[in-house]
Amino acid sequence: MLQGNQISVVNSRQKSFLDSLKWTDAYKTAIEMADDRGIVVNPDNKEWQQLWEDYRASLNLPLLTMFQGPDKEQPTYARYYTRWNEVKPFK
Repeated sequence: MLQGNQISVVNSRQKSFLDSLKWTDAYKTAIEMADDRGIVVNPDNKEWQQLWEDYRASLNLPLLTMFQGPDKEQPTYARYYTRWNEVKPFK
């Protein structure tokens, strides 16, 4: 039987897994959107970079972080992604 901190670790792993699925689904959708718009999906393509950045920001995707323990402060968007605090609707 799991107790105390063990439950926190299991819950954190489940959350991390589900969060990673959100990112994967968003990335696949962004690729489809880029294809529909004739944007080449390439990490060096500024147009692709902008589309992906704007789209993921509009979804307010959760941060993917390594679990530091139940007593540690977890990262937030406000701390690491200040640009995302001013998200406009994605077009």
